[in-house]
Amino acid sequence: MTDIIFLAFGNLVVMELVIRIIRSTKCAPDILWYLCRPFWIPMPMWMACIVRIVLIALGAIALYQGIGSIINL
Repeated sequence: MTDIIFLAFGNLVVMELVIRIIRSTKCAPDILWYLCRPFWIPMPMWMACIVRIVLIALGAIALYQGIGSIINL
């Protein structure tokens, strides 16, 4: 059960980041506007960078553990 939760959380974080990057390809300033709003929550840039880095790390760990536990079944 936890492997499904890890996979869901990891996919959610990664897909949100990918969607943000794809939506920001219109012009250069858009990338900071989109990346500074993790999960559509506006916050200062310094805080958003920290939150985004933590989310990417947690999402990668969750995907790794979820996929690893499914492969080991």
